[in-house]
Amino acid sequence: MNEKENSKAIEFYLLIHANELAKASNTGQLLKDLSVPLSIGEWSRVKEPVDLMNRIKSPAHKVVLVFPSEFATYQQDTGISQPEKQPVTTYVLIDGTWQQARKIYRKSPYLHQLPLEFLNVDRKSVYTLRRNQQEKGLCTAEVAACILEQEGLLDESDILMQKLVSFCENFHSKSPATA
Repeated sequence: MNEKENSKAIEFYLLIHANELAKASNTGQLLKDLSVPLSIGEWSRVKEPVDLMNRIKSPAHKVVLVFPSEFATYQQDTGISQPEKQPVTTYVLIDGTWQQARKIYRKSPYLHQLPLEFLNVDRKSVYTLRRNQQEKGLCTAEVAACILEQEGLLDESDILMQKLVSFCENFHSKSPATA
């Protein structure tokens, strides 16, 4: 049996801050080449992303927010129970700097109702492209790699981490300053 047969269907949904779209140091772009489906929605303070809201309302999706619990101050137990056997688990990743991600979370009540996915990761980030990198903070690609590993998609996780290391090395070789 291969990895895909061992795991349930998953997809990633990147809720991306507009400023991230133009940054060469953004690692969310590395998820585009995975075999796991990826959707990208640009975050807006005044408008909920329709495609994400459709997933949240769909009985075919179990939508979870991957976000550090220490910053998830608005998370609530909504009393909404979803069946355990949804065909697809959608992992929502907020793609932006830590400051942007906290703002997106704080100003998006629809995220407060999602179950949180906790990553028990005790490794140092390989992402070194930005100033003020948060201690124990992982970039978007590293979070996705952890989820892939957790879901039993070890080859995909390894490929993504190799791409990230190469991405960081290439970025440093082209530019002496960090983004």
